[in-house]
Parts: sequence; C-alpha cells; structure tokens
Amino acid sequence: HLYIYNKTGDVILARSVTFITIGLNSLVYVFSVREPKNPFWKNHLFKNKYLVLAVLVGFGLQILPFVTDASRQFFGLSKLNLSHWLIAFSLSIIMFLLIELFKYLSRPKSYASIKNSPKLHHEKVSFLNSD
Repeated sequence: HLYIYNKTGDVILARSVTFITIGLNSLVYVFSVREPKNPFWKNHLFKNKYLVLAVLVGFGLQILPFVTDASRQFFGLSKLNLSHWLIAFSLSIIMFLLIELFKYLSRPKSYASIKNSPKLHHEKVSFLNSD
C-alpha cells in the first residue's frame, strides 16, 4: 500500500497491510466470482458448506500471523491497529462490490425486454409494410 508507506514511511507496516488486504480480498470475493452471471445472493450462499468452512478457516489462518509478537516476527509483519484492519476490510468489500456491479452491468438483457422493445416493434412493422 503506497498510501500506508507514504503516510508512515514504514515499509514493514505497508507490507503487513498489503498482506492482510490481499488475503481478505481473496476470501471475500470468492463468493462473488463463484457464479459469474448471477448476483451472490442468488447463489445459495450456504449451499456449499465446504466453501464456507474453507473461507472461515482461511480467515483464521489469515489473522493468525498477527496474533502474537513471535508470529509477527516470524512472518516479518507489523502489529496492525484498527484503522489498518478497516482499510483492509474496506478494500476487500469494495472489490467485492465492484465485481457485483460489473456482473450487473454486463449481464445481457432478458429476451422479454428485447422482444417488447419499441424500436424492435417499429422495425418489425416497417418490414411488414414495405411491400
């Protein structure tokens, strides 16, 4: 995170925030990319119990290196304060929402809306009257 580095000058802190952000992002957006055409709430979120379990375990494993001084030292991480955690979660949620927005904007129009389109109806009538 250049923002963290520019603000603090601490490369280890910037690397730590980047590490948690990328890990959380992967765990959050897996629910969005699971079904590329449907919004996540139509995908029966808890139907795949193994995916939910894997994400919960992943959250635990992602947070584990930050729990003790020894684990932070082993992984070369800094202690994160609340604002760093909020940045990581916020960026992960923003990515999730952007994927959902892209899915919404890129989905094809339904056949019913195309079939009942005034422009299409006008072209069909013009074609029939062009004897």
